[in-house]
Amino acid sequence: MATVFMQRVTWRSWILIAAETGLIVAAVSLAAYVRLQDAALTSAHLSRALVIAFICQVCLYYAELYDFRVLSDRRELVVRLLQSLGATSLLLAAVYFFSAMLMMILPIRAAGIVLTHAADALFWAVIALFATIVGCLVARWAFGQSSVLWALVNWRFLFAAAIVGCHFTMNELRRNILLRSLFFVIFAAATLACLFWTFPG
Repeated sequence: MATVFMQRVTWRSWILIAAETGLIVAAVSLAAYVRLQDAALTSAHLSRALVIAFICQVCLYYAELYDFRVLSDRRELVVRLLQSLGATSLLLAAVYFFSAMLMMILPIRAAGIVLTHAADALFWAVIALFATIVGCLVARWAFGQSSVLWALVNWRFLFAAAIVGCHFTMNELRRNILLRSLFFVIFAAATLACLFWTFPG
């Protein structure tokens, strides 16, 4: 048994962490492969998948999902899992907005590199996580928990909508000097907001 960040992690937890990390990396890599179609996966894709898996695992850890006493209660497990996925989405959103902030000030070639190697992968990861959260809530609603859909009425989900809007208008934002300056400040504020509200409790 080891102590990590003031919490005790057993060997069973380490096995679970390793297995989940492998599954997350595989899922992200598969998504990248489907998106790239005929292009081959590279070490850069693997490194991005590992970063996303690490962020997700940190959120799962802080939701105490490696405490087997929590895992024995199915209701508590689902609630904590959704909370950790929400926290993961916010952290990835923070990194995305930071990347967008850089794209507002970098030369076009460097901004293109940031877009290709960071922002685009983060965009699809956040969309996938948001879809997972919505899917879980809809499934619970379908099985009789009618009030669970109210969880979607949460201002934090606005960050996912903001990412979609920014991603598809990034070129237009860069073309206008005034908008670039304005959105540099907005993206900086969004980055700090995401980091501040990732772990509310």
